[in-house]
Amino acid sequence: SSVSNRPESIRSTPATVEVVTATDIQARGYVDLVELLADLPGFEISKNVGINYANIYQLGYRQENSERTLLMIDGVEENDLWSNNAFLSRQYPISNIKAVEIIYGPASTIYGPRAFVGAINIITYTPNQKPKAYFTADKIQKPKSLYVSGDIFAGSYNTKNIDITIGNQPSKGNFKFQFTARYFSSDEADLSESDYFDYDPADLSQFEYSHLNQSFENSADTNQYLLDNNLPSSSPYYTVDSNSITLTSEGEALALERDVTVYTGLVNGNKLAYSNSTEDYFIGFQAQIDQISFGARIWQRSEGLNANQDLSSPGTQNGSNWTPTNKTFFVKYRKTFNDRFSFFVKSDAKVHSLNNKTNHVIFAPFGIPSVLRDLSDLINYNDDPTSSDYTQHGWQNISYYYLAQQLRNEFRLLYNGKHLKGVVG
Repeated sequence: SSVSNRPESIRSTPATVEVVTATDIQARGYVDLVELLADLPGFEISKNVGINYANIYQLGYRQENSERTLLMIDGVEENDLWSNNAFLSRQYPISNIKAVEIIYGPASTIYGPRAFVGAINIITYTPNQKPKAYFTADKIQKPKSLYVSGDIFAGSYNTKNIDITIGNQPSKGNFKFQFTARYFSSDEADLSESDYFDYDPADLSQFEYSHLNQSFENSADTNQYLLDNNLPSSSPYYTVDSNSITLTSEGEALALERDVTVYTGLVNGNKLAYSNSTEDYFIGFQAQIDQISFGARIWQRSEGLNANQDLSSPGTQNGSNWTPTNKTFFVKYRKTFNDRFSFFVKSDAKVHSLNNKTNHVIFAPFGIPSVLRDLSDLINYNDDPTSSDYTQHGWQNISYYYLAQQLRNEFRLLYNGKHLKGVVG
């Protein structure tokens, strides 16, 4: 149903389409969408367990993020409104998925340029459909009352997951509902034995401090620099020439000592060590009354940055987190006039944001030239954060936040004739 927006045989679909059903998901033992996509042709999966848990590359097209494939749930787009990134991780539940339809190539352009190389449409069970082998059943099984479907598992690295769907089919009345939730948490694989993630203070011995030296056009500029920064003309930490001020070996040792002191201290209240924990959740609700259905989905994934560690950035226990949040609210109405004509309208409101927990902790020592420290910062060092002339040195928090909103309305008139089929919208 994802290519032409109407149900049709996969053999007659004018596109290359792969359909993974709930039966396939159970048979293959997929526990998340990334595992499902990794098992399909035409996908390359790059897992960095960082800002993006996994980058999804379709049809060999590699990009920085997964912004060239459109991700949808029941036709409602999930890609981030600002970056168009599909934040595919472990937050999406599996227990209420009826099928996943994957469109390859140009046929996905029915969804616009956001579906550059393809589209993925997750089709969930409607409130009056009990999760089961939907496509192999003789008829749709309608539960008589309350039904529950779900998965619970735990594993190494303190990994825990619960994925559950609850719904009803009342014997009286026409109000049907479905509630779906997933919670996933993990400490992820421990990479602390790697040289890149061991946080060994001895690594700071690689730093060079020649970039702290100062050069001037003449002695007057040299003297003015000393005067402006309240520096004596002679010091054991530097030598003064007519056109330059150069660190001595004692000065370089002082810079290294101060870098090591902040590196081995507490970072946002915790000792520096490798960490890359994950905490994701999803809450969804949908209801149906006659031909009208409505609902909401809210998910949040809080995961580490991981790509920048050791001499660059600490892990999650020291404050580095990337936490996108997605809220979607929708209303749908479908009217079938006869065997040939049907009408469909959909309205959805989205609120996408970076949660205020999003924080990037960076290491800003004297030993990295791009930090833009100079000799005066080293000599006039002040480690009192309450002071007006406090030296910005060591670990620093950079907070990120944004908010994007969208209200969208769509309508479609479908004609399903014997020799002619069409969609107008």
